[in-house]
Amino acid sequence: MVDLTNCDLMLFVGCYTGTNDNTSLPYAAVAAGADCAVGFMDTINWVVADEWTEFFFNYYANGFSVERACYQASSKFINIFGVDSYRVVE
Repeated sequence: MVDLTNCDLMLFVGCYTGTNDNTSLPYAAVAAGADCAVGFMDTINWVVADEWTEFFFNYYANGFSVERACYQASSKFINIFGVDSYRVVE
């Protein structure tokens, strides 16, 4: 098993990376020691995913929590390509 205890955040920006409760990549990352992980529960368009990631890190770098940074980034793309279907695991 991989030790992620030194990892503050894992961001899985890909389709269906956060789909299943307790078996998704974010859950696995936290189970391996990461403090927090994010994944998406639907299909996301790569152009929108790139923009979402930029928005997310801008908010996160400015002191927003992971949950709030995800919410703020997703609010730019409501109902577009599944980008508002993220899962945050802590």
